[in-house]
Amino acid sequence: MGGVHLVAGGRVPLGLLSALAFLVAFVLAALLTARRPAFGIAALLVLDPIAWAHDVGPTQITFSKAALVGVLLGLLWRRASPAALREPAARPLVGGAVAILVVTALTAIPATYVDSVARETLKAVEYLLAFGAAAVAIGSAEDEELVFAAVLCGSALVCVSALAQYVTGAPSGALIEGRVIPRIAGLLEGPNQLAGYLDLAIPLLLASALAGRKFRGLTLGVLAVAIATDVLTLSRAGLLGMVAGIAVVLTLRARGTWVAGGPAEEPKGRDPWRSEGRGPSSPEGRRPSRPTVVVVGGPARWLAAGGVVLIAALAAFAARMGFLQRFFSVGEVARENGLATRGELWQAAVTLWRTDPALGVGAGNFELLLPSAGLIGVRTHANSLYLQSLAEGGLALFSAVVWTIVAALALCWREAPRSTLLLGVGAATFGFAAHQIFDVLTFFPKVGGFWWLLLGAGTGRAHSLRGRSHALGAQSA
Repeated sequence: MGGVHLVAGGRVPLGLLSALAFLVAFVLAALLTARRPAFGIAALLVLDPIAWAHDVGPTQITFSKAALVGVLLGLLWRRASPAALREPAARPLVGGAVAILVVTALTAIPATYVDSVARETLKAVEYLLAFGAAAVAIGSAEDEELVFAAVLCGSALVCVSALAQYVTGAPSGALIEGRVIPRIAGLLEGPNQLAGYLDLAIPLLLASALAGRKFRGLTLGVLAVAIATDVLTLSRAGLLGMVAGIAVVLTLRARGTWVAGGPAEEPKGRDPWRSEGRGPSSPEGRRPSRPTVVVVGGPARWLAAGGVVLIAALAAFAARMGFLQRFFSVGEVARENGLATRGELWQAAVTLWRTDPALGVGAGNFELLLPSAGLIGVRTHANSLYLQSLAEGGLALFSAVVWTIVAALALCWREAPRSTLLLGVGAATFGFAAHQIFDVLTFFPKVGGFWWLLLGAGTGRAHSLRGRSHALGAQSA
């Protein structure tokens, strides 16, 4: 038991029972969305890391794909308005998402392997649909609560599945001081992908805990476990992304630029004062926003203290086992797991990009063309989102990717002072972008889909906040 357990991948054909399971996911997602759109997005967020992929011809069907189709059907049934996607503040992000899709498809022109371009194009379509569905479905403060609850459940599930691999066996390992140390992955495709998923989840969990939202004690507990799990992936880029995301949340809050609430009308029968930091009711029956003052006490205080003790213990254990040498070394790990080093892959990316600076060598073609760049027997991605985009899609795809990240940060941070969700999504995106300097995470649907769902939820929430601000302005005038 335990240690490193390598499992060879294989095709799993779709059978009757698996088809029925996917049908159930589709129907439930459609019914939940028809009842309330945010329920469908919450279901997507929880199902995202649970692929259970089965082959259907040249493609695969997963729980998240089946549920996404159900969510789209539910939104059509409700005749949900796409106004959030037409919001002027959201247009740069929407334009970036569409540009990535269009440029990805256009790379079929110079591509050697057109089937790989088709696969990546369909993946971009899936991301765009997930983004659009979340933007249309998420709006109110209650929807924010559902998103946080879904992220909390998904993170707990992912962490438990990963930590269990210390007993059942990890998919890979790292050689540190003469011993093979397991690198856990859980439900994700690998340890770097697990780190990327947690780099997105941790800032959201932290923002929610600091805002004193529902289940604060549980959130702090899952947050501590998520941080520990991220460290135990032994991913240096993951550590960078996690620290960057946490730093953004704490910096914005320390500078007093964040309030958890906003000038929105409160629902009847609910007093969100303690969690959203609003002051006395105004004569119009609404509560003006003010900076949040968060006091952590009771069980939350003990959980926070326990988290600090846990992280300190992990740090001591890491130092004892020699992990710190890996985390704080900038040197290459020569041919780790039989693959090329980052230096070799980055040089190959530049070499392939030069063959067609405008459109690159074709989406999904990088790993297949590595022998032409001098890397014989190597098949992997470029270990950098930006260099892979440059190699596979030229300046066009590189520009679209950078534009999208900048647009996402601008949208989230513009409204972050009024929304805990937007603060968390903005911080998560910043950490995610930093991680991908040294990795490619959007290639993997469990991580890329998670990010696009969060961006869509943030876009919908920003639209809701702006709409209410305009309504309040008109009434006061």
